Amino acid sequence: MKYKGREVWQVLPKSQGYSTLRARARSEKRLGKKGKTVNIQARLAQYAPIRLKVDPGRLSDRERRMIPLLIEAAQAMDEPFWIQNYGDREALLASTAEPDIRHYIELNYGPWDRHHGDKPFIAGVGTKPAGANFYPPDITRGEFEARATTQPDLKNPYTMVRRDDQGNLVAIPYRTFFQKHVELAANKLRQAAELAMAPMQAAVNTLADRLLRFQGDGDYEGAKAFVERYGRPDEDLKRDIDRIDTANLPLGLVVEHGYG
Repeated sequence: MKYKGREVWQVLPKSQGYSTLRARARSEKRLGKKGKTVNIQARLAQYAPIRLKVDPGRLSDRERRMIPLLIEAAQAMDEPFWIQNYGDREALLASTAEPDIRHYIELNYGPWDRHHGDKPFIAGVGTKPAGANFYPPDITRGEFEARATTQPDLKNPYTMVRRDDQGNLVAIPYRTFFQKHVELAANKLRQAAELAMAPMQAAVNTLADRLLRFQGDGDYEGAKAFVERYGRPDEDLKRDIDRIDTANLPLGLVVEHGYG
């Protein structure tokens, strides 16, 4: 579309997310609501970039190896937030080659300015839906309330609401809708947990050894299973710990010794 001799671009709603029309315009301005201009550089100046620093020398080798895993887990959950807030991130970013516009889109997770009442900073986008992209853009409150009388999961805050093949509203749990993202994040967190729990393993190994030495007449398979499962005590281990307590042995010192 054309506006005052300049080509701009707009976003058109669809049943699930948004599609974009590519266009060109100068990076310093975009047309806002009611024809007002938006100075993107001025908006970007509202943000103060801060570089997070860490002294890796204070971290153990295992802790340093955990950091990228935690970052990757967070990145895996970033895309679901984009989907919830707007829709297709890549299509929106691909609609402009202007770095300032792309940067501001990234900061706001969409074309609506979070510091200016969610007003659009891109021409033709329109008002942000009250339910963002958690719901179909054509949904009405009356339709939602009527459907929720027979489908109460629609009011579950941990679901995405979409339409089925018949056009009816259905609730899709996060764990299903974002399955690939959750599985990726969980895998990264498990890898980080394995690194984090290694010192605990040493402590529990020491505990199992002390159990065997001080209470040599017992069965300690439970303690060894505890070591293998990174700290989830079963009934056998609980019973063994109770026996140490009954014998007035310094359990706290035994466990602490495992870290030394």
